[in-house]
Amino acid sequence: MTIPSAAALLEPGAGGGAGALFVGVGDPVYNSADPRWAGTPEPGMLHRWGLALVPLLGASASPQTNLELPRLAASAAEIRECSRRWGVRETVLLEGPAACRDRLAEALRRRPAVLHLATHVLTPEGRRDGALIALSLGPPGRPEALTSSEIASLGAARLVVLSGCSSGNGAPLPGAGLVGLTRAWLAAGADRVVASLWPTPDDLGEIFLSFYGHISQQPRQAAEALRKAQLEMLHSGNWRREPRYWAAYVVTGKG
Repeated sequence: MTIPSAAALLEPGAGGGAGALFVGVGDPVYNSADPRWAGTPEPGMLHRWGLALVPLLGASASPQTNLELPRLAASAAEIRECSRRWGVRETVLLEGPAACRDRLAEALRRRPAVLHLATHVLTPEGRRDGALIALSLGPPGRPEALTSSEIASLGAARLVVLSGCSSGNGAPLPGAGLVGLTRAWLAAGADRVVASLWPTPDDLGEIFLSFYGHISQQPRQAAEALRKAQLEMLHSGNWRREPRYWAAYVVTGKG
């Protein structure tokens, strides 16, 4: 378990009263060639995450930068199975074109217990504090991404899980602690955030299935639930026993 700074945990947030609602975001549409995308192309757009990211990432993305994102095909099954392990009937699963900012903001207004984001996380070169959560293309083919500053205006679930690659990275700043997506969700009102420290595979999220099975029994024991899930992976007898898989995940926040 890691704590970015005492100030982050004292930041006013959503407070109590969160229900059992599970919100999952997975398998966004990252390319207009995806058959699930039914928008109308905007003139001059590449309709993918390539040059369209230049305004978001600034000088770090040039016309020669290959930023087209692959589909995370297994992430839809990940959020579905995780919601089942959480064990409540009330779920909001945002997949494909529905994995967009407006639908996410609408779901967060209901103050869910859990937000599970199975999306790409992009970090501009030299800007560890500038990570972005990549969402689906909008109707005109323009990509959507959540920045740390935007997260603060959305609010948060009590538990936020970021299964994207290196989602727990950030910039260590003197007197401020670790600044990144984890800090942003804590400031938005989350009690605890699960994130990864390095790239992770696009699979069914076996470690999260185990995690939700444990935390559904003890909702305030995220660190212990993750520890148990990591031990299960360690003793799985398959490729998930490798530390490069299970050791990537950490809990930040209040236990």
